Amino acid sequence: SHFPLAGSTIFLLPVAAGVPEAAAGLHWLTFAAVLTTVARLSKNIGAGRWSWMAAILLGGTWHAPWMASIAGADHLVVLGVVVAAELWTAPAESGQRPWVAAGVALGLALSSKYTAAVPVAALLIAAFALCRPRREAIGAGAMALAMSSFWWVRNAATVGNPFHPLLWNWIGGGGWTAEDYA
Repeated sequence: SHFPLAGSTIFLLPVAAGVPEAAAGLHWLTFAAVLTTVARLSKNIGAGRWSWMAAILLGGTWHAPWMASIAGADHLVVLGVVVAAELWTAPAESGQRPWVAAGVALGLALSSKYTAAVPVAALLIAAFALCRPRREAIGAGAMALAMSSFWWVRNAATVGNPFHPLLWNWIGGGGWTAEDYA
């Protein structure tokens, strides 16, 4: 496949090892990590002692637990973006924010699904606008691109389109025809 597969790979490793039940456990573990991180994020942005409500509200929506029960790379996209947001909003230790860790988290999101580019870009724009020094936001973006570059470079080298099969009508690419695109 030419789609980013880091998320699928993480969840398929237990299947390849003969323990498919563990893959389902990883989905639920990712959901729990998202809920925990959302609570920390809400505390960072001023919810104080009510920060736990963010996790309860997210977990209480019907589609959040449903999504946690099915296979998909979306889990890691959400986790990567929420972890990066929590890192950006956490109190700076010794005047520095963990921009490398934020970049790694965003790179995980980008290497899991193409559509992660939207929330990743939004978070990087917010970090660039709100965080000082701005070079940390730029560094996190560069780290995210470096972490996910395998897919872009591989697709560019193998079919001539880093986003294959997306943007085919503009960039083109081998192994894909106008009939496939339609």
